[in-house]
Amino acid sequence: AASALVALAVAGTPAGAHGPPEKHLRTEPPPGVTVPPGPPLDPAAIRPPTVNAPSAAVPTTGVRSLRQLLPDTIAVVDGRAVHSESYDEDRLRVHRVHVEHVLQGRLDPTELGVVDMRGASQRPPLLAEERAVILLAPAPPLSYLREQLGPDRFFVPAGGRDGIIATPTDPELAAVVQAIADGVAIASLEGPEAITARRRLAFSELAGPSPRLAADGLVELRQLGPLSPLAEDELATFARVFRNVQITVPTRAGLATLLAERGAREALPGLLAAETDTPAMLDALLAARARLGSPATTTELTALLASSDVGVRAAALHALASMPDADATTAVEKAATSDPDASVRGAAIDALGTPGRAQALPVLSGTFASKERDLQQRSARAIITVGGPAADDALVTLALHGDRPETRSYAAVLLLATRGANSAAVQRLVASKPGPEVMHVIEHGLEMGHHHAAP
Repeated sequence: AASALVALAVAGTPAGAHGPPEKHLRTEPPPGVTVPPGPPLDPAAIRPPTVNAPSAAVPTTGVRSLRQLLPDTIAVVDGRAVHSESYDEDRLRVHRVHVEHVLQGRLDPTELGVVDMRGASQRPPLLAEERAVILLAPAPPLSYLREQLGPDRFFVPAGGRDGIIATPTDPELAAVVQAIADGVAIASLEGPEAITARRRLAFSELAGPSPRLAADGLVELRQLGPLSPLAEDELATFARVFRNVQITVPTRAGLATLLAERGAREALPGLLAAETDTPAMLDALLAARARLGSPATTTELTALLASSDVGVRAAALHALASMPDADATTAVEKAATSDPDASVRGAAIDALGTPGRAQALPVLSGTFASKERDLQQRSARAIITVGGPAADDALVTLALHGDRPETRSYAAVLLLATRGANSAAVQRLVASKPGPEVMHVIEHGLEMGHHHAAP
């Protein structure tokens, strides 16, 4: 159960501007959520927080914090969308929301309309038929809305989708109510006291049951200064977040990147135990660990090649390819020829295409002979990227001894395109008396309309 919700200001809107202030709360608050008596805060007390611009290296979740939305909010409701109405060939929708509780503000109706201006967008509806806390702002005074909807009073979520916080369970509802209360209280604080309260709010949101609040916590942490030293309970919170796949990947990955950027080495145990459930998460964790001085080992990365997620396997191969030891190279080469998924084989081929990496050419020559067009072209790009005399030798050998006419002629096309007809490699190929399909390429150059695209 959440503790008391402090009064939320009717920010920037006179009390009578949106109907008579019949009552402060339409119903009793939800079970376990206490709203203390007393007047609302002065609207001027709710001011936008000072935002320090985050580093470009930190991935964004695309979420505005609840504190940033409060100045635009005239009321907060706990409700559920019961149906929607479509207007103007679905360029405009109105979601009818049944209000369970008016958590703060001055609203009288038990059902209200939330406007969703869609235009030609194919995005999902603004509101699903699930319980949510909605931070409401008045709909903009557009003539288009008046023409389509008439003079009735409508609302929009403050901050768009960021002002809608799904609360399918009572604990999530209580946590959201508490976060809003804490955000309002922080607005009246100054200096170190405000920074301490903002940090406390961020970790409370990260530790709570709501994935949306976890994203909010990341936004709050970005606006703070150094994170170290981290307390034991804060470290435990980070560790739980990194293990919780219900929290979105942008939030978890952004948090890992933020910890690395702030040099929080004490958070390494949590990063080491994190779930690598998606390629984006794996990439963020690998980068964060490397930046904090604890890069992944070959053994760890090789184990990820057993993942059922093809993207995770591909990301692990990319990391393995940058490691100098023979075991890592062997793992990448094996994946290039034997992984059951063609996209993973392609990722391994791409990873082998490193300038000067001549030892990869035997494997790349083998995958070049693939009947799968994409793999053959990726092998061609990788061979060209390796470059040097050894790459020329590999293409000459393929043009002379490839197992199919298509393989031999494509190797000749690459030599002509990258080295030119008068190059030593092409002249050596001609002197070796290649087959008729290769001579046809050489004699007609790139005008022959070969069916392979350039790599």
